[in-house]
Amino acid sequence: MELARQNSSSSGSGRALAAIFGAEVTIRHVTRVCVIVPSYNYAKYLRVCINSVLHQEGVDVRVLVVDNKSTDSSVAIARAMAGLDARVEVREHAKNVGLISSLNEGLRWSIDRDSDLTLTLSADDVLAPGALARAAEAFNAHPEVGLVYGRTSMLRGDADPPSPRTTAKGLAIYEGVGWIARVCRLGRNPLFDPEVVMRTNVYAEIGCYNAVLPHTSDMEMWLRSAARTDVGKIHGAVQAFYRVHDKQLSRSAWSDRIGDLEARRLAFDEFFRQDGDLLPDGNDLARLARRALSRDALRLGSQAYSRGETGRVDVDDLVAFAQRLDATSLSSPSAAGLRVRRRLGPTASRPLRLLEFSRIAHGLSSRLEWTLARLNTLADASAGPVDSGERERDRPQAASLSPDDEPIYRFVRRRE
Repeated sequence: MELARQNSSSSGSGRALAAIFGAEVTIRHVTRVCVIVPSYNYAKYLRVCINSVLHQEGVDVRVLVVDNKSTDSSVAIARAMAGLDARVEVREHAKNVGLISSLNEGLRWSIDRDSDLTLTLSADDVLAPGALARAAEAFNAHPEVGLVYGRTSMLRGDADPPSPRTTAKGLAIYEGVGWIARVCRLGRNPLFDPEVVMRTNVYAEIGCYNAVLPHTSDMEMWLRSAARTDVGKIHGAVQAFYRVHDKQLSRSAWSDRIGDLEARRLAFDEFFRQDGDLLPDGNDLARLARRALSRDALRLGSQAYSRGETGRVDVDDLVAFAQRLDATSLSSPSAAGLRVRRRLGPTASRPLRLLEFSRIAHGLSSRLEWTLARLNTLADASAGPVDSGERERDRPQAASLSPDDEPIYRFVRRRE
């Protein structure tokens, strides 16, 4: 099924993969997909997960289940499925080596298999029908794209996946630096994980998942991909199902606010430490991420008062975190809201929970800014191609940025 192009380019991009891996590299038609399934005590979900991969049409798939010493029947289920289908392989660890080691083992396997694309899929998540074929088509049409994602639907508890929408409305291509700017402005991971497909040679160029980031290595990996290649998003069709349940490892990993904020901070720090020099305004983007995290900490402090959680949430720690990352945030509306709640106290602040729409407004503002940037570039594209000199002039320069300014990057719509 052909994806309707909202924007496209297969040539003329300085970010094309051939420019990264050498002029002699030929971009081949992608069909071979390796799917890495790390597994630990998810026996009740594993069969559905693997079948969702094996039933993908239009691509040549392989599955590697990496089991981390499960104590349930996960290994037995995986080996039974491998016995019925040669496309499934199983590796069983003698001890639990952790998620990052399992993912990196899977990446080496995918690279050794000479695959075109790689996907990591948790054993409790599910691929939607046709997801890999849609992603492969996007990659084939756009050799400058290194990462493709799409819509993710939620599965609650043990629910079976419903019949999803499988018709794509279009494909959007974002300049990598613009996509990075959006993530920095959000201050958090905008993707879930099962909907993300990457070129295997981009994984090989970047290297392994960062063991320093046990809970945010995926976000750092996607940022590093966007620092080298463009990003594609499939609109309309559901690409994957993300399961939410009580035993979910990602839900139990960070029960405290500071832990989550610190994990995100470290992911951004590691990204800019390794790849900041690849970005035209790396320092401004790093500052943008710190500001977003700082204001997020202040909003979490306000929520602690509005929700009566000050007994288990250390608001002083949140304020200290915000001040450490961006002292200017203490004069922001988020800080003002927290000061009001502190004067009122937890009980009197309860009615102010209704005002937590401010967080929603913040998200809508970011989305509006994202949309306006896209509309601007659509208008530019209708007038003619945008050259690199015009892009530089449109980007705010570091010297002109005040502490309250945020760099806004253009999402260049390129013609075929």
